[in-house]
Amino acid sequence: MAWWDLTRTAKDFQAAGTFQSHLAWLLVGLGLREPKRIARSITLDAGYAVAKGGRATLRVGADTLLRRVEILEAEVTQLHRELAAVEGKADERADKLAKAVKELGIEQRDAIQKLEGKVQALAVGGHDMLVFGLIYVAIGTIIAALSPELASAAHGQWGAILSRFQ
Repeated sequence: MAWWDLTRTAKDFQAAGTFQSHLAWLLVGLGLREPKRIARSITLDAGYAVAKGGRATLRVGADTLLRRVEILEAEVTQLHRELAAVEGKADERADKLAKAVKELGIEQRDAIQKLEGKVQALAVGGHDMLVFGLIYVAIGTIIAALSPELASAAHGQWGAILSRFQ
């Protein structure tokens, strides 16, 4: 399984498979094939930016001045593309953040309004029930105070009622 995975990964990166690599090393080791020799001077300038996922410069050999200018122009063009991509991502992120802040503001305003409604309900809560209760108590008090007169009126004794008020 590991052999198949390594071979597939090598093919994905367009490299020779592990079997071909081992066979080549075996042939070189047995002296049946000359090893590949590459002789070039390479200068690699890499620093903190590479560790942070930045960029590195690779110069191979000594190029002419014209070739170096072409390379610099290509790198400047690439920098412009990368800068435009970064600016686009930054703008996109800023738009997302602005939208999130706006939505959060709306949510907070709604929550504050709900809270104000609850506070008002607690402070004045049951006001209509209190007014109804007050009216009910007033009517009940009046009826209780006039109960002897109401009882007399129910039996048709209007003369006794009128004599009490004179």
